Amino acid sequence: MSIKRLPLKIERTLDLLIEKKYKILVWDAVWIDELIQDFFCKKKYFYVFVYSISYPRVYKTEKFKNIKVKIDENIKDLRERQTQKDIFMTEQSDVSLVIWDWKSKWSYNNIIRLLKNNKEVQVFYNNNFINKENLNINYIKKIYEENHMYSLSEYIREENPKIKNVKKMKELLINEWIISKDEIINKNYITEVDVKINRWKKILIYNKKLLDKFFIYSNFNNREKYNKSNLTLF
Repeated sequence: MSIKRLPLKIERTLDLLIEKKYKILVWDAVWIDELIQDFFCKKKYFYVFVYSISYPRVYKTEKFKNIKVKIDENIKDLRERQTQKDIFMTEQSDVSLVIWDWKSKWSYNNIIRLLKNNKEVQVFYNNNFINKENLNINYIKKIYEENHMYSLSEYIREENPKIKNVKKMKELLINEWIISKDEIINKNYITEVDVKINRWKKILIYNKKLLDKFFIYSNFNNREKYNKSNLTLF
């Protein structure tokens, strides 16, 4: 969703797909999938199949075909339902093109899944395609870990389930002068802390290495016990 326009190299790649008359499978999400659909509409190329789990969120023309993926009704979580759709699309595809902003967990999971399934995949990030010799699981994990930003709840869920309390984590970050009580980011940490808008709600997200420093490589309980200075700076 952070990608707001198609890079020129991607447009050239899509032109090549049109020239070769490829069948195009595309997601139904906003921004990048929407841009892809716009591109094919502009080119009047309609051999395009939009995959969704219900009526597609983005469906630029009825000249495209909508493929509604059947999901097990026992799966209630929306993210898991979308993941099942991604798995199905992985199985359906011969070649996959992933346009990645370095941080997106959704794209990361798709790349890893494609590689594990020995599918041919091209990954575009940092304004270029990753060389095939570098396109392996370890390299993709390294990129993701260096760039992905976590909310505190996401960090607990995925990286450190031993921590039970987001509130206490936030208190420690305040005590360490990384953020203020009213969530102003210390200027010394502007590359390690960012703001994400999630359904119109502001959420602070943090570099994994920064969180590891306080909640893995240090003794969280001891720090919590002895560091009680609730100063608001900046």
